Amino acid sequence: MKTRCTITGPAVDIDAFRATMIRTEEAKTFLDFQQIIPMPASASDVVEDSLSPNVLAIMARSSSIVNIWNHLRQHDTNGILGEWKGYVGFEDGEIEERLERLYPGCIERARKMALCIGETGYKSWYDWSIANWGTKWNSYDFEQVSEEPFQFTFDTAWDFPEPVFEALARRYPTLHFECVSFNEGWNFAATGFFNPPAGKAAWERCDATEELYELVYGEKFQRDPEDETESA
Repeated sequence: MKTRCTITGPAVDIDAFRATMIRTEEAKTFLDFQQIIPMPASASDVVEDSLSPNVLAIMARSSSIVNIWNHLRQHDTNGILGEWKGYVGFEDGEIEERLERLYPGCIERARKMALCIGETGYKSWYDWSIANWGTKWNSYDFEQVSEEPFQFTFDTAWDFPEPVFEALARRYPTLHFECVSFNEGWNFAATGFFNPPAGKAAWERCDATEELYELVYGEKFQRDPEDETESA
């Protein structure tokens, strides 16, 4: 999703925003969400998969362990897990040992997920990002459009980072952040201000229109001639 952001306010505060929020790493410049809402290390270290929650449930001795065990056995062509024998039917550490033999690395991944849940309430970086940034990745494809007013565009994955700009508005109360966004699937758009000046509208979602497309992309929307032919 592309956003065009224009920031107005005291020059010293705009400079402070730029020094903190606009970062360059590996020759790429971007609006860095980490500088305003940092992702905890315990979340950034966890990649959610379909296996880890099941392994974690077994390690936590979940009441649904029999169903989970039998589900994992469906993928156990070598019979490593064997039939569920109840906790007393396995020697100490045998359950985890069998899981590790079938899925190397699964115990460590499940432990990392447990740490992430305990510290953040989320299972992985993905869940944390959606909840705290409003989108699954940091921003990318930053491009400064003008110096005065300070205007730039950036992209995010499928949605606008609303929690990030709410936090920016709180940190920089003297700055007005005008954002116009357009979902690449034409599902929705958004326009308005965070910290709106007097008489200006607050940021809100709206329908995607060709006018908003032009505001965001800086060019008119070009219809595909084949689409027009089909609709005729």
